Amino acid sequence: NEVCHICHNRKDTVLCFPCGRHAYCDYHCGSRLSFRAGDYDPKNPTSLPIDYCPVCTLHCTCSRCIRRLETLAGKLEEQCNKQQCGPGEVVMEGLTQLCADGSRHGITNNKKKSKDKQDKKRRRSDEGDDSTPKPPSASRSSRSSPIQLEDGKPPKKQRKSEPTPGPVPVLKVHPSEFPVELVGLTDADPSDPEDMTKIFTPGGAFDAEDSSSPGFPLVTKAASKYQDIIEVQIEKSFLMNCALCNEEGTDERICCSNCPRAFHTKCFEQSTSAVTFRECKRCGNDREILPEDEILESIAINEKIKSAYSHLANTPNFIFCGVMLSQILDILEKLKGYDYGWVFAEPVNTDEVQDYLEVIKRPMDYSTIALRLELAAYGSESEQSSINGVDANMDPMEVILLNVLCDVDQVHQNCFIYNLKDSAFYRAGVVQHKKWNSYFEKYIKERLLGSMSVQSGFNKFRLNCEQALAALKNGQRFIKPKQGNGVNCRQYAVFDPDTKRIIKQYTSKASARLAALALHSAGYQCEWDLTEQNAKSRVDVARDAKKLLFGYQWIPTDDLKSGKFKMKEADPYVRNSELKSPTNNANVLILKEDTVSGAEIRGFESEESAYQDWLQERTSSVAAPDDNAEDINISAFVKSYLDGQASINGIIWKRVLPRQSPVPELAPSL
Repeated sequence: NEVCHICHNRKDTVLCFPCGRHAYCDYHCGSRLSFRAGDYDPKNPTSLPIDYCPVCTLHCTCSRCIRRLETLAGKLEEQCNKQQCGPGEVVMEGLTQLCADGSRHGITNNKKKSKDKQDKKRRRSDEGDDSTPKPPSASRSSRSSPIQLEDGKPPKKQRKSEPTPGPVPVLKVHPSEFPVELVGLTDADPSDPEDMTKIFTPGGAFDAEDSSSPGFPLVTKAASKYQDIIEVQIEKSFLMNCALCNEEGTDERICCSNCPRAFHTKCFEQSTSAVTFRECKRCGNDREILPEDEILESIAINEKIKSAYSHLANTPNFIFCGVMLSQILDILEKLKGYDYGWVFAEPVNTDEVQDYLEVIKRPMDYSTIALRLELAAYGSESEQSSINGVDANMDPMEVILLNVLCDVDQVHQNCFIYNLKDSAFYRAGVVQHKKWNSYFEKYIKERLLGSMSVQSGFNKFRLNCEQALAALKNGQRFIKPKQGNGVNCRQYAVFDPDTKRIIKQYTSKASARLAALALHSAGYQCEWDLTEQNAKSRVDVARDAKKLLFGYQWIPTDDLKSGKFKMKEADPYVRNSELKSPTNNANVLILKEDTVSGAEIRGFESEESAYQDWLQERTSSVAAPDDNAEDINISAFVKSYLDGQASINGIIWKRVLPRQSPVPELAPSL
C-alpha cells in the first residue's frame, strides 16, 4: 500500500528500495528494471539484481529525476569553477541530500512545517509564562478596544486565504513539439486542412494569405520566439541475465551497445566472444543459422496439422502448404529457446500491462500461433485475418499459410509499436526478428516461389509494417487516449493568440489534457504549476487569452469557428499595419520595447512620462519585483531601468537619440 515513484499511484504490491523512501510498482519494476516486485524473497534479500535505490542514486529515468540530475550537474559545474578543480576533486557539502529526493510524496515537508509550528507555539507559551503583562501599545487604529460579542467573547479571527499565484509569462512551445494523438498506429488529428490556413476572429474566419481580409491587420507582425526544443528522453536498459551463463548475480557487467545483452565480466573474459565498436559477437549470430540452430527440412505434414485441416485435404495446395506450416511450427520452437524467446512465447498479461489492448489491436505470440494451427482456428469463419485485401483466387490453405507468416511478423511488430525504441524489450524484439528472418531466408523463402500469391501477400504485409513504423517518427511525442474518449466529444484546438491561427487539434478535452501533461513532463515551461489534478481545469480556462497554456489558447473547435471566444486584447506590444507607430515622433527620448517579441511598444518625450508608464506597468504585472516603498520613485526608475538592465516581464525602457527632422533645401540665392 505504497505510492509508485513513476506513476504516482498507490498500489497493493510495490518494491520498496533500501532507502526506505522510494518504491516502484510491479509494472514499472518490469518496464524499468526488467524484473518483477514479486521476485523479491524476504529470506534472501540479495535475490534481486540491484541492492540500491535508483532514485537516490540518480539512475531513475523519469522526467523529474532527469531534471534533478541536470540541476545537480549544474551545481557541480558551478562548484568546479569556484574551486578551480575537476569533478573528482570538488568538495560539495550536502551532496547526498542533493542526490536523494528531499521529500516522499510531499509528506516530509508537511511534517517538518507542522513540527516547526509546534516548536514555535511552545516557545511562545514558555515565554508567556515567565513574562509580566505588558501595557497595550499605542495603535494607529481608531479602535480603543477589541470588539466584544454579547457573550463577552471576542470574535474569531477569519483566516486569510492565500491568493492563487498568477501566470508566469513564458515563451511559446514550438508547434512541432505538440504530441501526436494516436489511435492504434493512426494519427487521430481531426484537423481540416483548410482550417489550418485561416485566421480566426470573433467576426469570422479569413484567408491567412489574403492581406485585404478584415482579420489580416489583427495578426502580430513581430517574429515568434519559442522555447528551446527538448529532445525525447528514451530509456535504454538491459535485461539482467548474463547472456553466457544465463544467471543474474550482482557481479559487474559488460553491456552491448546494440542489443539488450549483458555479460558478467568473468564470463566474458573466459569466453571467446569479442565486443566491437557497435555490437557483441552474439549480435552477429542473430543474422545467421549456426549448427546448433538448424532444423530438419520438413518433407511431410505434421500429424496435428494434418488432422486439424483434414477437411481441406482435397485442395490443390494442401501438401505444399501443410509442409510449410509444419516447418514454421519447428521454427517457432527454436525461437522460443533462443535469446529472449521467453518474452514472446506467451500472451502479454493485460492485467499487468493495462493499456496494452488500447495500443495493440491484434495481440499475438508464438504459443497462440501454434495453438491456433492445432485447433484449425486459421481459416474458420470467425477468423480475423491479420491482412487486408486477400486475393480471392487463393487456395484456402494458401490463405492459412499467409496468415500464419504474417502473424509471426505481427509478434515483433507489436513489440516495436508498444515499446519505446532502445528500451530493453524493443531491442529484445529486434534480436528475435533478426533470428526469424534468418530462418525465413534459409527454410521458407525459396519454397514460397511455389506460391506467388503467398509470397506477394507476405511482401505487401511487411511493406505495410515498415510504413507504419516509419510513421512513428523517432523522437516524436505521442499520447494514447483511452478508447471511447473521442466519441461524441468536442474537438479542441490549440490557438495562437498572436497569429490567430490553429497550430494543433485534438479529438477531445481528455486528449488535450494528456497533451498538456506530456509537454509539462517533458520539461517545457508553463505559465502555471500544472499537475494531473488541475490539468483539466487549466485546459478549460485556457480559452481565456489572459490564462494561456504554454503560450496558447485552448478552445473548443466549434466555438472557435463560430466566433464564441475572446481574442487577446489590443496588445500594446504589437505593431501591425493599422496601429500607428509610437516612435514616429522626432522628439522621442525613451523607447519602451518588448524583448521577447522584439516589438517597439511606444515612445516617451520625457523621463516623467516614461516613469508614469512604468508605474502603471508595475501595478498591472504579476511578475513585478516587490520593491520597498522608498524605492518606487523616479530616481530608482532612472537608475535601474533607464541606466540599468532591469525589466518587467521582458519589457524594458531605454534611452534613444532624438530623431532629426530632415533639413529642407534652401532656395538658390540670386
